[in-house]
Amino acid sequence: ATFTGTVAAVSRKGYVLANDEGCMQIFYGTDYFSQYAIGDQVTAKGIVKTFDYGSEIFHFHDEYISYDEDFVFPAPEILTAEAIDNYVASTHGLAPYKDNVIPTTYVQVTGTLMIEGTAYNIYVDGTPYAVNIFTPDSNTQMLAAEMAGQHVVLSGYTIKLTGGNKLGVVFSSMALA
Repeated sequence: ATFTGTVAAVSRKGYVLANDEGCMQIFYGTDYFSQYAIGDQVTAKGIVKTFDYGSEIFHFHDEYISYDEDFVFPAPEILTAEAIDNYVASTHGLAPYKDNVIPTTYVQVTGTLMIEGTAYNIYVDGTPYAVNIFTPDSNTQMLAAEMAGQHVVLSGYTIKLTGGNKLGVVFSSMALA
């Protein structure tokens, strides 16, 4: 598969490419050291696979094209407690195959940031499920650690379920609410 788009989010394991047709997680499988930044235009080629109810391009070759100084994030889907419940419930009882994946969508969620072991999770009142944040680097993790226990607003891209009950989101930005 080949996917060309603009880097819209970066995590320690890869990045999200976005174009007019949609979004795709590009997954390295090992630590990724920010070769690309938000706004870079890239073409990625590889195998599309499903993991934890998310689609990703894996075992790939990617190539830098240019920087898109006009890149603008789309209007986010607001993740309410009900929306988070719906994402998680949409996979219950289904095998994690390509027809049963969580769409990669730009979202915004407001809730309480908690650090649980090595996981950075946001909890929203009204749902037992959490949003698990995939951060780009240790600097972002240190920033998040300073916000722990506080009400935050996170923007990023949904990519999968982690642990079967946390909605995985690749970090684009986060601030105190």
